[in-house]
Amino acid sequence: MSLRLQTRLLLILTGLGLLEASSAMSEGMSQPAGSAGEVIFKNHCATCHDGGDPHAPRSGALGFMFSPGVIYRALTDGPMRPMAQGLSSTEKRQIVEYLTHAPFTGEVESQAQLRCEPVSNWFDYGKPPSISGWGMTGSRNTRFIPEKIAELDAESVKRLKLKWVIKFPNTTSARSQPAVAGGAVFVGNQNGEIYALDAKRGCLRWSTALGREVRTAITIDPWKGSGPRPVTDAPSVYFGDLAANAYALNAVTGEIRWKIKLDDHPQARITGSPTLQVRPEGDRLYVPVSSLDGTATPATS
Repeated sequence: MSLRLQTRLLLILTGLGLLEASSAMSEGMSQPAGSAGEVIFKNHCATCHDGGDPHAPRSGALGFMFSPGVIYRALTDGPMRPMAQGLSSTEKRQIVEYLTHAPFTGEVESQAQLRCEPVSNWFDYGKPPSISGWGMTGSRNTRFIPEKIAELDAESVKRLKLKWVIKFPNTTSARSQPAVAGGAVFVGNQNGEIYALDAKRGCLRWSTALGREVRTAITIDPWKGSGPRPVTDAPSVYFGDLAANAYALNAVTGEIRWKIKLDDHPQARITGSPTLQVRPEGDRLYVPVSSLDGTATPATS
């Protein structure tokens, strides 16, 4: 028997073994038919997830694709909130347990981030915003970072190496475009927090919990001069969340300077990125608002 044929047979047998193991694992993890979570899921979720919507993951895959905390957040504050209207926290927890085949208290997982050493003057005013806002380039929306700003040419790309990496807790997607300024990377996330990360090391300067997913780009105030200034005069970072709230945070401390509910409609959300217009008579922030009207009526079987 040739080596190639032996290899093909081994791959086939290995694949069959994996399929058998996967089937046994699924059977061992399955809940009794008719559990409370299964009944609730079928009444409120199955029309899309086990029905004709090609974009909705099937119930059998959800528990493998997402952690319990991510599913729970989707039902309470995320895209599945309209379909989960009227469900109690216990019923949402039962859906999570049905999908993940594991007990769930309703508390999302926590993960300690590596924090930078506390330094009062960490913000570098000698590094004005290089990436900021809509398309990472403000109102131009080009998504193109010039070589001078990126400090990177085509020949250097093949020599790039991973410098640092972090993991966001309770997160399966990252859709917030970052802002880079003051020696930090400012970014929002699915877990409802805003992070200021040291650009060189990736350690955490600060994080601010908001409770609702942030998927907009982060926009930061420009400034003139490179000298230090009082914390109260620090630039602001701007963004919106999935509850239609617009925010301004102190870029040095993460403190919320203001929070405005832009639309009281229950399905209103902010997914488009705020754009800052700098004007002599006073800066102006433009914030788009969208909605989830298309999914406002809970699906029933």
